This record gives sequence, structure tokens and C-alpha cells, in this order.
Amino acid sequence: MADKFQLFRISLLQRAQIDAFENPRLTREEFLREVFSENWEFPHYGSRFHYRPDPSHSAREVLMGRLGRRVLTEENSPPEMGLEEVIHEAWKACLIVVDPTDHVDGQKASVEVFKEIGGPIALISALARCVNQQRPHAPFVMDVQPIFDAATFWEFARQNQGQVTSITFDFVTPNGLWSVDEEMRDELIELRKAIKTQSVSTTFKSSEGLDTDAKQIKDAVDYAETGSGKIRARARRDKTFNSTEKPKIVTLSEDRQARESLLDRAAAKWKKILGRE
Repeated sequence: MADKFQLFRISLLQRAQIDAFENPRLTREEFLREVFSENWEFPHYGSRFHYRPDPSHSAREVLMGRLGRRVLTEENSPPEMGLEEVIHEAWKACLIVVDPTDHVDGQKASVEVFKEIGGPIALISALARCVNQQRPHAPFVMDVQPIFDAATFWEFARQNQGQVTSITFDFVTPNGLWSVDEEMRDELIELRKAIKTQSVSTTFKSSEGLDTDAKQIKDAVDYAETGSGKIRARARRDKTFNSTEKPKIVTLSEDRQARESLLDRAAAKWKKILGRE
């Protein structure tokens, strides 16, 4: 049986003012290490969710933890006990793998796809909201965006060449070492500084069809692909594209002979889980 993980980019947006008790010199890496080494609890869709770090499987390059909730299962007692209905309480949790380090492909998270407790994007977004709400005076606001494969957008553009009438980019203002067009990065940084924006939304429209091969479109797609934004597009004949529906998924195959737990396999294969193999 294979286990699947969805990839995310973690953006940390600088707050203009922080509490006197917070450490203003805290780096983004140090902040992430603090966040994913603490216990968190928060409500989400009527359930109480808990995040717990796993220090025994964490290392300098990667942090691991579990996010889960209580579940009630209905079973039946043995025949000698009348096959009566019995309610059991248990806990279900997904695995979260985080690279907190600050480099071109760092500050990423990979969340196990475990539909019994919720979708990966909903779960890690809820955790990010919890962190931001419970640490309102921290030096950073945490934003998490799914990483997608730009090839899926270019396939949409190829199939609808000259027919794409609208493209919307929702960007998180840059804050890391992501390898993207410098001119575009600089413009977004200036916007962040000038008006203190944390995100920018831009829509291109043309009833005659957009030129999707234009440099500005290519630069925007490259930036969004890093996990710093989302893309929505529409073409004639009601054809649509949404990057959040095209997430990058990593599959971790199980070695049946080894019989290792998922956590042990993840600790050994964390580079693969983070999309580096």
C-alpha cells in the first residue's frame, strides 16, 4: 500500500509591529522550528484537532509531527454478548513533514493525504490560522500555499491556444530565496513595503484571447509554481483551470518485507516526501 503526501510552500510575512515579549531577531527558520516543535489545539469543522511534534524523528534538516482528531467508530459485540452495538473512541492523525531551513527549495511542508480526518490543504491552513491567532504579536504571519506543477497550466494553455479569455494570479508577497524572476520579485517587494500588503491579486482579461506566451504570464506562472500563489483561468466553451486542483503529490511506496511504520519510512525518505527525489 502506498502513502501519498501533498506539498506546500510556507511563507512567513513580516509584521510591522511585534509584542515587546517576542524576539524581534527571530529568523524565519527559527520561527518555524519553534512553531512545529510546540503543541497546538484548535477547532475545525466541529472537531478539536491536535498537533503534536515528534522530536525522536526530527533532525537538523527536517521536523516531523502529527495532526489529528478523535473519531468514534461503531462496531458490534461478539455473538455471545448479543451482537450489541458498541461505540469505540480512537484517534486518527496524518503525518506532517517540514523543512524549516531558508534556501531556494526550503521552508516547505508535506502533509499526508488522510481523507478520514480531512484534506491536506484544509488541515495545514487551519493549523496556520491557529498559529497566527494564538501568536498575534509574533514577528511573522504564517501563510501556506499548495505547490502545483506548472506543466498542468501550460497544457491547459496549449489546448486552448488563443481561447484563454481570463487569467487570475493570487500572489503572496515574496519573503524567501525562491528562484524566480528578479524584476517581478522586486515589484512585489516594493508593493509590500509601500502599502503593507500581504497578498496581491491580478487578473488579465481579453475577449479576443490572451497571449499566454507573453513573458509577464510566464514569470507569473513561475512565481506561483513555487507555492507563492494560485492561478485560475478561463477559456471559451466554459473550460477552466484552477491550480489548487492540480497539487503536487508525492507517493511513498511501502516495503512489505521491512514492515516499518510510516513514520520510520518517512524519516528515512524525507527528501522524497519533500519532492527532492
